[in-house]
Amino acid sequence: MNRAGAVASATRKVQSGSAQLHAEAMGDPHDPCVILVMGAQASSLCWPQEFCDALVKRKRYVLRFDHRDTGLSTKYPIGAPPYSAEDLADDVVAVLDTFGVKRAQLVGVSMGGMIAQIVGLKYPERFIELFIMSATRLSEHDDEGLPGPSQAFLEVMKRGEQVDMNNREQAVAYMVDFGKVLAVTNEDFDEAATRTLVEKDFDRSGGYAHGSNHFKAKGGEAWAKKLPELKVPMTVLHGRLDPLFPIEHGRALARAVPGAKFVELPGGHGLGPSAVGPLIDALTSTERVGHAPSSCATTR
Repeated sequence: MNRAGAVASATRKVQSGSAQLHAEAMGDPHDPCVILVMGAQASSLCWPQEFCDALVKRKRYVLRFDHRDTGLSTKYPIGAPPYSAEDLADDVVAVLDTFGVKRAQLVGVSMGGMIAQIVGLKYPERFIELFIMSATRLSEHDDEGLPGPSQAFLEVMKRGEQVDMNNREQAVAYMVDFGKVLAVTNEDFDEAATRTLVEKDFDRSGGYAHGSNHFKAKGGEAWAKKLPELKVPMTVLHGRLDPLFPIEHGRALARAVPGAKFVELPGGHGLGPSAVGPLIDALTSTERVGHAPSSCATTR
């Protein structure tokens, strides 16, 4: 930390296939590492700085990065992304490699949770533990036995079809409304703070339209049948009021992986205030990391 108490950080450009990703490291590289993987259309700014600072204070070396088509990372033609879900998973390992990290804990939210399942299966030697929040399990087809999104979520998605996501006024207003629907409760939603974040993220990214490419990235289905073979310890955290993936999705994911833990959270979808404390506690109390720098230490 510097004299003002802020956490020291360093940014790097990460080459992963055709993409150049913007990534940031915070904290002491000799501490155990946590890599943060956000959801669809979401840049690294969606990991609150206060959350990252809290992890650093708990002796974690924190990595976060902008997905392809978000933030300061490579953008592709809208509607025709030349990458797959597996490429998004490979991006995670490329970030670890660039910062010289051998093994890490991984936190994945929503789409980031699906990416976490792929990387855990493809690169088990690189991860100490997976923490998957607000996600559903990988599937070869639609899970007909699991409930669908809430009516409020479907309605806000329908309204989004009429929004120009590269128009600042329209996009900011819509994303604030969207955040409110995801949060569900007033306790998990701060409208002023959300608007400030969305405005900053929009300006930094140059618009939000490219993020829609994430929904066209296929390939995760091929890993679905291998989920029972996942060897990396996994904790699933899921809000009981999640309007996108009702809590049954989180329970189904935990059941699909032998030995997985399940933690029920009180709120909606994503990293709301009610989820921050339980997630930080889960991340920093795990016995698998311990205090030995070699568990996640950099190769430098």
